[in-house]
Amino acid sequence: MRAAGILAGIIFSPARLASLVVTRREPGLAAPAFFSLAGGVLSLLLGLMVVQGASGASARSLFSTLGFLLPLLGLFVLLCKVAMVHVFAGLWGQRGDVRSLWVGLSFSWAPFLLLLPFSLVLRVTGLSGLYALALLAVMGMGWRIEVLIIKEVYRLATGRAVALFVLPLVLTVALVLAVLLALAALISSLVLAGLGLVL
Repeated sequence: MRAAGILAGIIFSPARLASLVVTRREPGLAAPAFFSLAGGVLSLLLGLMVVQGASGASARSLFSTLGFLLPLLGLFVLLCKVAMVHVFAGLWGQRGDVRSLWVGLSFSWAPFLLLLPFSLVLRVTGLSGLYALALLAVMGMGWRIEVLIIKEVYRLATGRAVALFVLPLVLTVALVLAVLLALAALISSLVLAGLGLVL
């Protein structure tokens, strides 16, 4: 029951819980943080499956595959995000506890726990088209939690915390675009070589 209270607290009163995470006045936050991450990812997956109307053997195979891979992917993304935020904060001369950052950013997945029940309600009422708005609202809640955690961990003003939150996102997008462009250049050069158009 205590874990449910912590998760409800991070959704409905994130500033208070962000302070508890950073000052460690509330022991035992690592397990609810991990549940928040894994449960949020699975709730997102199940919510999408409900809204899309997936059922039967295809839904079971999809969930058995993605239900294992997506939490691992979420953990990897979280690890990269924690590393980038901590490195950039260090470059700005800020000091903070990386463990508190890890636990706090794990809690940013707590709002995603709302997606499965919301998708069920939308499916029953025939309003599945509103799921995209619910997803955007939940992402906004998660981003707000991330900014509050960064602000508390590194004792920053809100503007600098937002900048520290946005910087890894921008770099990730730039890295993904660079990889995609390199892949496209590689494929196009292979196609040109296969057609004999290489000098």
